[in-house]
Amino acid sequence: FFAEVLATKIDKEGLTFDAVVSPPSSRRDIDAYRRAILTRAPVRVLSGFTRKGKVKAGDRGSTLADVIDEFVYVPNGQEREIFSLIIIDESVAEGKTAAALLEHLKRHGLPDEAEVVLAVWTVVKR
Repeated sequence: FFAEVLATKIDKEGLTFDAVVSPPSSRRDIDAYRRAILTRAPVRVLSGFTRKGKVKAGDRGSTLADVIDEFVYVPNGQEREIFSLIIIDESVAEGKTAAALLEHLKRHGLPDEAEVVLAVWTVVKR
């Protein structure tokens, strides 16, 4: 249900993108969000990110440099062709995860002028 809500909101805003990426997560519910968005448009899925398993962006005292170092990215060779990107994440506090993903993508050719949208999904429990 919530995956469709996020995808519908993106549609209503008129957002378009040629690639989607999510940080590696131990939560499996991210897959439903990614699928809901991918059914709306043919886009590249950037799935070359893994974690070393030492640092999370939300860890007390973690820096952007720590989070960048935490991710390992295997490029797919299409990074130079991406001009609009949507990042789907479960939460955002300081933006370190998104910034780290972008740093890796830029190292492999993501154009500086690429438009980036951050879509945050979460289920609020009462």
